[in-house]
Amino acid sequence: RGNTVVADSTATGFTGLPRATQDAAKAGGNAQGSSSSKVQRSSNRQVRQHRRTVTKWAGNMISEADNQSQVVVAVADAMAALNAAYEKCKILHGNISNQAILLQQTVDGIKGVLAEFDYASYAGADADESPELMLFQSIRGLDNPRAVRTLLDVLESLLYLVCWLGTFGVNQADREAYIAGLPKDPDLPIKNWNKGDAIDIADAKRLHMTTESTFLTNIVSRMREDSPLRPLALDMYRALFLHPGCRGVTLVSNDEFAAMEDGDIRTALQSVPIIDGARDPL
Repeated sequence: RGNTVVADSTATGFTGLPRATQDAAKAGGNAQGSSSSKVQRSSNRQVRQHRRTVTKWAGNMISEADNQSQVVVAVADAMAALNAAYEKCKILHGNISNQAILLQQTVDGIKGVLAEFDYASYAGADADESPELMLFQSIRGLDNPRAVRTLLDVLESLLYLVCWLGTFGVNQADREAYIAGLPKDPDLPIKNWNKGDAIDIADAKRLHMTTESTFLTNIVSRMREDSPLRPLALDMYRALFLHPGCRGVTLVSNDEFAAMEDGDIRTALQSVPIIDGARDPL
């Protein structure tokens, strides 16, 4: 009812759901399929028929969270579901947004439910243009919409969602309380993730993600000081961009970067100044 109800495909036997959605739901965890799509082709255009069969309440939108701590729990559960779908079935979520993660109240407390598997695909499959908002798309996906998606692309999208919610709040009341303490039109670098075309947004994200210092200065420091999403965003950034096996974001040419040895990459990642065990945000 309204925007708080989605179908739980585990109660439908997965009948009529896209194959990738079925397998994602079967993977267990919190991954749940919710709908099916059918494309009819006429002589000059395509008509997509989208059907939803609501069989069981699954959860509320995260905009209905009581506080940001509940969102941290939901995001953690969503990450577990994304990993389960990939590890067990090689399925990648294709539409990360604030509508893709639901909150479910259980006897053990709040848990997150991953929804919106309509555009899920198999890992390595030919990529279609993603319906994902450019705000949440990975840099690689913005650079090349036809690039084959990976689990890292999906998790990078989740990082951008965490940063956005940590900056602007998870619901209207949360947002108004934060904005009340800011200048009338605050100059927040994160706003550039939602301005211009794909090239503009990719360039903005690339600039902010280049080093931990630029991420701290442009994004984390502008998030609410009391937000539990702040340390989560930093941990996710370090895991995705700063681990030794990741080449991170680079501003050098592809040919120059391809020639770099792993040792050079690790040295570059460690070049950000460290003060008292934490990288200096200045």
